[in-house]
Amino acid sequence: MTKAFDDVVFGHSFSADVRSHYGVAVNSVVLFRKFDSPRVEFSGEFSVANLKKFIETNEVPVVMGFDQKAAGKIFGENVPCLFLLTSETEESKAAEAALNSVSGQLHG
Repeated sequence: MTKAFDDVVFGHSFSADVRSHYGVAVNSVVLFRKFDSPRVEFSGEFSVANLKKFIETNEVPVVMGFDQKAAGKIFGENVPCLFLLTSETEESKAAEAALNSVSGQLHG
C-alpha cells in the first residue's frame, strides 16, 4: 500500500479457534475499533485500492475533536468535514449530541 497506517494494528491468523472467537469468516477483513461501531467488516472486491479506501474511511471516528491527527486527515488528505464549535453550554452539548446521533448517516 502506498500509505502507512501508523495507528492501525494488522493481524492475520490461520487458526479456526481465533476466527471463531472473533466471529470472523475465512478470507475476510474486519476492522476492530474503540469508537463508533466497534466492528466494521470489509465488503467488496479484494484489491489494494478497495482495502486502502476501507481502512482510510474507517480508521478515525466520524465525529472527533480537532487535533493534529484530525488536521492531517482534513487538510493533508482533503477529506470533507463539518466543524462544530462548542463550549460548555447546554446548547453546545445538545448540538454535539445531535451530531453524534446522526453521524452514522454521514459516513461513507
